Amino acid sequence: MAEVFICYARKDNPKDAHERERWVDRLIVHLKPIARSHKFTVFHDDDVQRGDQWHQTIQGKLNAARVVVLVVSPHFLNSEYITAKEMPVILRRHREEGLHVIPIHIEHSIYDSVQYDFITSDGTSSQASIGDFQGIGVSEGVLNSLEAAKQEKLLTVLAKDVQKCVAQSKGQARPSRPAAVPTPSPSPLPDRWTNSLGMIFVPVPRTDVRFGIWPVRVQDYAAYAKANPNVDRSWENPQYQGVPVTPGPEHPVVNVSWNDATAFCQWLTQHERRTRLLPPNLAYRLPTDLEWSAAVGLPPESGATPKDRHGKIPDVFPWGSQWPPPAGSGNFADESFKKAFPNLNHIQGYEDGFPATSPVGRFKPSQHGLYDLAGNVWEWCEDWYDSSQKYRVVRGGSWGYVGRALLLSSSRYDDEPYERIVTFGFRVVLGVEGSAR
Repeated sequence: MAEVFICYARKDNPKDAHERERWVDRLIVHLKPIARSHKFTVFHDDDVQRGDQWHQTIQGKLNAARVVVLVVSPHFLNSEYITAKEMPVILRRHREEGLHVIPIHIEHSIYDSVQYDFITSDGTSSQASIGDFQGIGVSEGVLNSLEAAKQEKLLTVLAKDVQKCVAQSKGQARPSRPAAVPTPSPSPLPDRWTNSLGMIFVPVPRTDVRFGIWPVRVQDYAAYAKANPNVDRSWENPQYQGVPVTPGPEHPVVNVSWNDATAFCQWLTQHERRTRLLPPNLAYRLPTDLEWSAAVGLPPESGATPKDRHGKIPDVFPWGSQWPPPAGSGNFADESFKKAFPNLNHIQGYEDGFPATSPVGRFKPSQHGLYDLAGNVWEWCEDWYDSSQKYRVVRGGSWGYVGRALLLSSSRYDDEPYERIVTFGFRVVLGVEGSAR
């Protein structure tokens, strides 16, 4: 039985390519020694023998597999065969039989925005995204953006993860046929939610989610990093011009990319589902741009993209209409900032007491009970900034920004999703799975 199935697009393993561009071959080099040692087999479609019926062989191997590795790239997402024939089987088996699915991200792609349709055994239509699975090459950076040694290290990590999943699945009885069971009623969103990390979530009008009341803290991200040793370590003890940016566990985590933030949400969702704290239809994710606007109290905005909506509502700040901000409005580039960074601009006369980030929740909350919507850290949102899909949007300003225009509630900023910056953090929302797609 082929216990490990590699799902990939042929353009990611071209016959005429340089060895380092043949991703499936490189993956198999790492998998085969472990497969021999632990007595399991690995299959991909180059293994179909002459005379075999190609589609029937692939479907048979896929239905027998214990672990599926997804080699994710733009070619993968564009493959009609993968979309129509392979992913529906993979997702149904994952849902009904607990099939292990491990994505490995080799190129930048919009994997988290693509929904795959599948039919469960009782005839129910459903959808899922590759972004629902914890993958390799998200928090670390996609493989083709890394140096060769880092690529080989991550391929080794993947091979070890596959071996663990095979061993785990061998200890579980697989159902002889998928059981047709009634679909359980979705669990409703709680009015107020405190999760396993002590993060608190509350409702916000005009949204269908529960908002984290403050940005993700250093202590929250540390729990994620402890469970995932390969996470980039830029978040640990960051400094700017020699000044510590996050000197305590209750400060907002910084130096995390959009990719890092998304990976944290995926890990937290899976962790709390495994421990049965989180119902299976709920998930953590980043807020959308419009959800963030609702949270900060803006009226409905016009414009198809965050770029179109940027700065269009004048004279409205998270604290009101006054400029400069009144005392206690938030953590900005203040007089304490000026003492630490005398060569940089600041808001004259404003004092918040912190040269860089402050512990979360130190300033006046919003009308909905949310803290730090003004300043402290820019917060990554789910959306692309514009139709070019090159940059992700951030909201809210930070400890290092002083411009009046940048602190408007309707102001947006943007950056590439892999960038890690000492003024960027993120906030998490809890919602029904797939609600932001």
